[in-house]
Amino acid sequence: MNSSDGAIGISSLIRILRKRVQWIVLGIVLGLVGAGAYIFFVPTTYTGTAEVNITAVSAQPLTEGKAASSLVDLSTERQLAASSNTATLAAEYLGAGWSTGQLMQGVTVSGDPDGTVLRISYSDTNEERAIQGADNLARAYLEVRTSLAKERISNVVSSIDKQIADNERELEGLNQAGVYDSASSVRAETLRSDIQSLQERRSTWNDVSVQAGQVITPASANPVRTEPIWWRVVALGFAGGFFLGLILVLIRQAVARRPSGPEEIELLLDSPVWRPVGKVGTPGRWDLAAEQVRHANRKNDSLAILVDWPVADGKAATEALADVIVATIIDTNNERAQILRALSGLSTAVLVVPMNWSKSELTEFVADLESVDVSLLGVIVVEPGEASTP
Repeated sequence: MNSSDGAIGISSLIRILRKRVQWIVLGIVLGLVGAGAYIFFVPTTYTGTAEVNITAVSAQPLTEGKAASSLVDLSTERQLAASSNTATLAAEYLGAGWSTGQLMQGVTVSGDPDGTVLRISYSDTNEERAIQGADNLARAYLEVRTSLAKERISNVVSSIDKQIADNERELEGLNQAGVYDSASSVRAETLRSDIQSLQERRSTWNDVSVQAGQVITPASANPVRTEPIWWRVVALGFAGGFFLGLILVLIRQAVARRPSGPEEIELLLDSPVWRPVGKVGTPGRWDLAAEQVRHANRKNDSLAILVDWPVADGKAATEALADVIVATIIDTNNERAQILRALSGLSTAVLVVPMNWSKSELTEFVADLESVDVSLLGVIVVEPGEASTP
């Protein structure tokens, strides 16, 4: 096997998670405790929502096939519904215990840009106040919109009246002058035509409806939204705790002195790890590993077996190797210089070690092998434990 194999990476990650599952559990517990604290300390917020259908105010008839929403700017209407004018009027409707600032802080307005319906919402820690706030904000919004429509119509009509009066004074001046040349006649006719057109426009604006819209669904008839929703908070706490546990596992794995298993040794040393068959003491436990070593050494290179000799399982593995392949056996407990001298003339080595070797010991040992041009053929990981005294 090679450490670059993607399956090794996935299997190693799964193995690490299973081996350090307590950190995952700790992360989940912390996430759930945080979720519980959030639910306990954060007050419940209720949100009531009233739906308002807006009527477009225009002196022109709606063209056939043209949507009413084309005459309404929803962005402007949302700002108007959340404005201080609307909040001030709503506070007047609601009476004592309500303020403009409070209403502006709790209001939210939404609506489809291609439609004419606004959703005016108000949030409060009291459910009844949330409903009252939303309904009265919707009522105040329509009143403010109506007032603005009336003001707009009044301004347009006043402007038309002024133009009519100006034209009538000019026409009267021409009539009083008694001049009947062609230029004066044309001007007088133009003024009469303009006056007639302006009067028709004035009549049209007088007939414009100032109905700004209507509440189509009051907040009292709409479901009240409650936040936080406890099951969502718990789910988020669980998910967040799980990811926290993953981070803790990775941190623990990074700072661990010893490898967590044979797979990590395989990745750490970029060499295959041969495993036993059967339990410690079982006859033939290391026979398969010995055959795998013999096959890996098919070039018949001179081989060294570097073994932590006092380990009973290491001794058994070495004996199994010696039965199928000619090799020089070297005890890793000797002085490092003595080991390197014993490797003179050898080209490959098999490392037989228990899991209690640290990562630094493993990497330093392999670095020493490379320094004397000995390549690591692979690793046999044995069970720790001292050999029995004969």
